[in-house]
Amino acid sequence: MLKKVSKSFISLAVTVFLLASLTAFTSAQEQPINTISYNCDAVVKLFGAPIENRNFDIQVAVFGDAPDEVDAGDVISVENSYAKVTVPSSVVLDLDNILGWNNISGSVNKFEIISDNVQQVINVAPQSIAKTPIPKDGSDFEFRVPATSELIVGPFTAGNSGVINVSAGDIEAVFQNGDGLGIFTLEADCQPSGNPIIKTVTINSNEN
Repeated sequence: MLKKVSKSFISLAVTVFLLASLTAFTSAQEQPINTISYNCDAVVKLFGAPIENRNFDIQVAVFGDAPDEVDAGDVISVENSYAKVTVPSSVVLDLDNILGWNNISGSVNKFEIISDNVQQVINVAPQSIAKTPIPKDGSDFEFRVPATSELIVGPFTAGNSGVINVSAGDIEAVFQNGDGLGIFTLEADCQPSGNPIIKTVTINSNEN
């Protein structure tokens, strides 16, 4: 009987350990590399003609796998990358009063990722914005780019020494009624409003 209890306890302990490890891994994967603040100039268009201008802030959480350090001259990429965009509830309410959409879809036509040290600008657009319900309960609006897949962003080249700052650049997007009634469109042109650095990577110099 004691052996059976001991085996059961060991089996339970192993199961708990594996579940805890899996949970920790999942939580780690769900943490963004960094979250960048953006300010957007937007225009509402009716049948392509501008009718309303708006200015608002958004938050863009950038996810992916990036190294902490590289060797001089290495070529690197940010893998498993995607972004979650959060639009504040106050902006959602304001735009809802004009547009009255229940769902939104659209496309990101520019999303710049910039590296220094060896200067590079990579545009990861175009990317589609999947049909996403717009909250009507006063909640913030969130959508993912790309909708379900991940990107490989790069390649970026390391210089001979110092660090590589990988930063967020300009974003341009066009939104439309996700239910297909194409009377209005919303066009947004957004720039980082605070620190744009997503990740700083140390370069291991080859110099002695």
